[in-house]
Amino acid sequence: MERCAHLGRIYHRRLSSSLFIVSLLLFLLSPAHLIDEIDKARAKNHHETSNIYTVLKSHDMEMSEAPLWNLAGSILEESKKHALDPMLVLAIIQVESRFNHRAVSPRGAQGLMQIHPVAVIAVAEREEIANLPKKKNLQDPVVNVKIGVAYLSHLKKMFNDVRLALTAYNLGPTQVRKKLAAKEKIPFAYAGKVLSAQRLLEKSRQSEKPFWRNEQQTAKT
Repeated sequence: MERCAHLGRIYHRRLSSSLFIVSLLLFLLSPAHLIDEIDKARAKNHHETSNIYTVLKSHDMEMSEAPLWNLAGSILEESKKHALDPMLVLAIIQVESRFNHRAVSPRGAQGLMQIHPVAVIAVAEREEIANLPKKKNLQDPVVNVKIGVAYLSHLKKMFNDVRLALTAYNLGPTQVRKKLAAKEKIPFAYAGKVLSAQRLLEKSRQSEKPFWRNEQQTAKT
């Protein structure tokens, strides 16, 4: 009799555990829960895009609203894709071109992130980017950012260090490798300038209220 009671208690405990697991799974898989999680993800993405848009808007880029929002979305998307901080990307843009998407350097570097054709070749060889544009497309802000972020990610993987990656972005990876091999002092002035700009952008982002886009108005733009 006692044995039956003991087995009964074990059965009820197992049944309770099973019911709890089933209830938990039903909650996690319920449409309402999934919709809530999707809404949270969308809200977070919108907030981050708004932060980037606010920075772009503050630099008078001479771009209309829709392309500016598109650029902000692209910066966020490419940064996440390559596990980089969007504020770091914006800092490079600030140091390289001062947010002038038509900028061209004496050495032929173009656009927001001052992309040189050599970087395009490096990205083409090591990154899977569909429809990789040729040199004539580098002043397109979205294209420029897409290639620039991919190139920076490639350099970060190569040197496994943000400051070295930034220095290679400025001097070229060959020069950095030579200096490392010869145990020469690495000039980190450019990297310091970018990281300093990143910190200032972070402070500005925290102190300023992001611009929230009206979806209906944007659809009409």
